[in-house]
Amino acid sequence: MAQAQRRLEAYAEFLVAASEVLETYRELLAAMPARSDQLDPYKANSQMADLAAPLHRAFAVVALTGSDLGRREGKRVYDAARVVAASRIVVVHQDDSHQDHYEDYDIIRADEKALEAAIDAYKAALVPETTALP
Repeated sequence: MAQAQRRLEAYAEFLVAASEVLETYRELLAAMPARSDQLDPYKANSQMADLAAPLHRAFAVVALTGSDLGRREGKRVYDAARVVAASRIVVVHQDDSHQDHYEDYDIIRADEKALEAAIDAYKAALVPETTALP
């Protein structure tokens, strides 16, 4: 019982970490076309980088405590989430005074759909295991 509960908690924490990566990435994409001065690309890059640590930690717990299925499916989610978490907004152009211009930023695109699909597959694969708790 205790092992099953630990696995459930590990799976849930990992899903939260991967979902936060996906949601933050989508928020960045939504802000980009608006060309809003509200988006600080350096802060956005830092925010994406900060999401990597909880993702790594949560996956490590799944790798240590999860079932074979949990580890295998978790690895797919982890690999997809790492790609998305590595997304960055880059400066395309600076003027002669080395000032960045917001309209000259672009985002390095990641495969958010692959992460979304991996998260959905992870949840579906682990439902029998996690609902079989006594």
